[in-house]
Amino acid sequence: MAGEMVPDHVTASLTNQIASAEELQIYAVHKFYNALVSEQPKEQLLLIGIWCVGEYGELLSESPPADDGTSKIPSDSEIIDLMQHTLIKSNSTVVAAYTLNALAKLSTRLSSEQSRI
Repeated sequence: MAGEMVPDHVTASLTNQIASAEELQIYAVHKFYNALVSEQPKEQLLLIGIWCVGEYGELLSESPPADDGTSKIPSDSEIIDLMQHTLIKSNSTVVAAYTLNALAKLSTRLSSEQSRI
């Protein structure tokens, strides 16, 4: 994934598009989750991915639409592990803030992992 030169307004626009299109949410959360697991996206795309997992993490338990066979359904524990790993390896206060916000949201959405969060 690219993203080194993504302006802030494009980031905001993409998150607004995802939030306003219910049919896009499950697709986006699966794609961003997989990108966060398998790639090291640049900061703007990392922030969108963290936001998306925080907002729609519970949708990761559903099969992704238009699955090309590369997506797997992560457990709640794997989702929290990813967020914790992102927080630990982050050297950006913005990434840390997004990750903490996502974890706070996930604490109400992934009830099986509340004690870990």
